Amino acid sequence: LAILKYGGDRQTDTVLATLDQPLRVRVLLRGRPAQGVTVRWYLDDRGETFRRTDASGVASVTWTFGSGSGEKRAFAWLEGVDDASVEFTATAAPGQPVGLRGPMQPYATYVDGQVGALSAPLAFDYWAVIADAHGNIVRGRFEVDWGVTAGGGSIEPVPAPYQWDPGLYARHTLGPQEGPNQVTATAPGLPGRPQVIFNATGVTTLVKVGHDAFAQDSVAVLAGQTVGWIWATGYDPAFDSDPR
Repeated sequence: LAILKYGGDRQTDTVLATLDQPLRVRVLLRGRPAQGVTVRWYLDDRGETFRRTDASGVASVTWTFGSGSGEKRAFAWLEGVDDASVEFTATAAPGQPVGLRGPMQPYATYVDGQVGALSAPLAFDYWAVIADAHGNIVRGRFEVDWGVTAGGGSIEPVPAPYQWDPGLYARHTLGPQEGPNQVTATAPGLPGRPQVIFNATGVTTLVKVGHDAFAQDSVAVLAGQTVGWIWATGYDPAFDSDPR
């Protein structure tokens, strides 16, 4: 027995769509169509199913995507027959842009809720992405308005660190007073003008903590002022190695 791809490979549609063309394979026995042979399928988002070949040796299955975007894979094989399997690929594109969201875990831990020195930029830039109704990132040119809503600092859009990065970035310089700082990112062109809020805390003195050292070694502050402690990043010049 041999199994061959017979149609439906490399299709593209949006999330939750059913592909226009079914996935089809043809099973041959000594070069001739084999009827009644069970073909086992596995489809991303849908799991396993079985189909039997018709008089022309063809078995087919329809494929409906789940809510996640990206490349999808499907397999068809004959149980108990060595090297009798084929692979299909497809691409699920995101739906229409409807939302704005900030970074998910673990990145949210670094970006939101940062502690920083007064009147100085935070260690990590804020970023947000445009998403469809299922949270999938939608790539393209979108407008995002950044604004300071507490703390009196400033916010400035900056380019993404990589050309392929779909994030919309901004650098937050904290205000001159200790305490809460807040920035909002708003997508004015999307329904309902969705918004993401970022919070930070300004301190008089900031101490970076590595895995075996501090920078600075010692600090002096007036009574009632605040000292902040943050983990240093692996690329911080104050340390020779990655502190993680």
